[in-house]
Amino acid sequence: MINSAAPNSKLSLAPLGAGDLIDRTVRFYRRNFWTFVWIAAPPIVIGTIISVGWTILGRKLFSVGLSNDPVDMVF
Repeated sequence: MINSAAPNSKLSLAPLGAGDLIDRTVRFYRRNFWTFVWIAAPPIVIGTIISVGWTILGRKLFSVGLSNDPVDMVF
């Protein structure tokens, strides 16, 4: 007869304290840091490009008679 409780006895769940939980979280993020960077990078880059383009377009549309110097338009 096979004892079904024996394999499950190794899989006990113990409550974690705040320090243990933070420690495990920090280790997890350090181990997978570049994975998270590559996941987050495309939306940030695309959003930045759209934001810069929108700002340039807005300045071109709403500054009709102002300075035509490109340096002034950028800064």
